[in-house]
Amino acid sequence: MIVSILKSLEKFARVEPKKTALIEAGKSLTYSELYARVIQISTILRELDLKGKRVAIKLGNSCELAAIYLACLHLEIVMVPLSINLKRSEVESVFSEIEPKCYITQSTTENFKVKHTFYLDENPFESDSIQELKMIPSESYAAIFFTSGSTGTPKGIVHSEQTLSYMMDSIADGIDLDSNDRFSLFEAMTNASGFIQCFAPLLIGATTIISQEFSIDHFKNTIKHRPTLMSVMGRGNSDMLNSPLIKQEHFTDIRLNITGGDKISKDLILAFKKKTGCSLRVSYGMSEILIITVNKSEEEEKLEALGKAAKHTKMIILDQNQNEVKIGEVGELWVQGPNLMLGYWKDLVSQKETLIDGWLQTGDLVRKDVDGYCWFSGRIKQLIIREGNNISPFEIEEVLMKHPAVSCVGVIGIDDSLEGQLPKAFVELKPGEISTENELLAFAKERLEDYKVPVAIVILQKMPRTLSGKISREALLD
Repeated sequence: MIVSILKSLEKFARVEPKKTALIEAGKSLTYSELYARVIQISTILRELDLKGKRVAIKLGNSCELAAIYLACLHLEIVMVPLSINLKRSEVESVFSEIEPKCYITQSTTENFKVKHTFYLDENPFESDSIQELKMIPSESYAAIFFTSGSTGTPKGIVHSEQTLSYMMDSIADGIDLDSNDRFSLFEAMTNASGFIQCFAPLLIGATTIISQEFSIDHFKNTIKHRPTLMSVMGRGNSDMLNSPLIKQEHFTDIRLNITGGDKISKDLILAFKKKTGCSLRVSYGMSEILIITVNKSEEEEKLEALGKAAKHTKMIILDQNQNEVKIGEVGELWVQGPNLMLGYWKDLVSQKETLIDGWLQTGDLVRKDVDGYCWFSGRIKQLIIREGNNISPFEIEEVLMKHPAVSCVGVIGIDDSLEGQLPKAFVELKPGEISTENELLAFAKERLEDYKVPVAIVILQKMPRTLSGKISREALLD
């Protein structure tokens, strides 16, 4: 089956022109209006002869950003979305990698030496001359998403219009999306996951409600649009649980909140359902393929699992000799599918190490149970080796997360001349809770083998995080 966001937009603009495609604060676009806006922007960009060239885009979440993305896909322009939080030096670093021929941003304060620059503050995409162009899906480079760099230097992940569309179809299936749904988006559309979440509803004729990145206020502002589905990552779910401003009545129409990460605790899932009446569904993936697994089970004993393989994604779990492991054994996860990236931008070394015979070597350790559910066991590169013993940071984090005062935990390995590496934990406490390093160490000693007990526990006021909301182990190491 060939899926295509471009063909879908063209189809729904024709058969359901008055249906709402996108909503944001104070603005909405029907399918016909969105289609017309895409053609209008395309008409202007087409004059610059940008086909196959890189266009950097640094904008916040909006209907206009969605239309610009679709116009780039339409014209086979290679778009490079950039977080609005990037500093000037970080933008310059990306520009040195991609050498953009065009830059689209909000304000004239973003002045870089790029041949063509569009500032949205100046309304550059207004034109009375509209030329109808047929939307044709492409298998060539369409987008380059730069990772947030939680494991080192950011990599440019390359996708085609087709791999992007397959990722959208995978997400749509993972949340049981139908054409009557109104999906509330809170993730940055400059991330691969936020990009995909924006357009997945449009693939089947549903509606996307565009918000800025999650906050309690932004969540409450979207309720008036009566979303039926939502996606909140990371600590946003804990924020809702702990906020007295959030009531069950806010979730009257919302049947599902899809979240993501290596590990979401059962306690969080159960508490979220109890407070809101809404199911918290776990998915797991990465920008290279997004998504890999989704957990649709409501059974309590399965809630902490990563889930089963998502639509379009094939998985195998291999040992160090690249032999498939038995059920229940831990191994490295490898994945494949039409939603898999084309490669890494200008990084053939990483590409050859990661993409082997069409399979992506994830670096994540998992096990599969007899029912086909995958369970996260840690990351190969994050393993702490202490006097020859392998320690998974995840195992220590899981234990400390059971302490009633703990909100989140990050564990790293620190070098030691005698033992190789030693585990060190960083902890953020729940609002209003009090604990000490000694209390937390005693808690860990009661539940972990001696060699796994952290040599130190540091209580932080706020845990450092990447742009995608994950705990930044690079920052903890620093």
